Amino acid sequence: MSQVVSQPPTAGPSGGSSLWNIIKKEGKKAGLRASIAAQQTKLTAEMMMIDTKIEKRKKQFGQELYDTLVVHAEQDPGFIIDGGSLENIQGHFVTTFKDNKALLQKKALEQQTLVELGEQKAIAYPKVTPETFSGQMKNAGIAANLVRQEAGCKNRITVIKADMRSNKRKFGVETYATLMQLEDDRKWLSPDRDVRFLYDAARRDVTKIVMEKQQKESEWDALAENSP
Repeated sequence: MSQVVSQPPTAGPSGGSSLWNIIKKEGKKAGLRASIAAQQTKLTAEMMMIDTKIEKRKKQFGQELYDTLVVHAEQDPGFIIDGGSLENIQGHFVTTFKDNKALLQKKALEQQTLVELGEQKAIAYPKVTPETFSGQMKNAGIAANLVRQEAGCKNRITVIKADMRSNKRKFGVETYATLMQLEDDRKWLSPDRDVRFLYDAARRDVTKIVMEKQQKESEWDALAENSP
């Protein structure tokens, strides 16, 4: 009796082999999409960091410009009214100047309080220590309270300084936007030497950073176009 040997079925044109090729192809597409998405996420994070660099440079411009202009404003009462150096940015400067002047007055009061607390602490810790234990404890309690008050004053002074710095930075962002618009739309540049010098330096730096962002944007768009 002859033995019949069965043969495994072969896949036809549209059989398992084709299905496996499709699966592999789709898997490659999914992997590519995931890779592109990861690269785009990285580029997006880098562009956000670049935006922060741009903002930081504008704020630096504000601190530099304000510190330069405020010297003239404090020395010459007519500086703000005349407005020659402040042409087109007078409003920004006046607002910041008034806000910081009020903060300086608060800071001066806190510093005066610190001086008074120091004097009171010296009295609480006399050169000759009280002979009685109760007297020593009384002075120690007074001194501890004064130390707490001193810490409060120092903390408030720190906050005041931070607020003043924040005002200068805001002045920089607003002033930079105004000067840039005037330059781009009307080809106007400040006739004041100090304003022009600091603005030109900031504009060069910001332009360079913006070009970095544009390069990242081009890379992001290229990835999007090549995504399967």
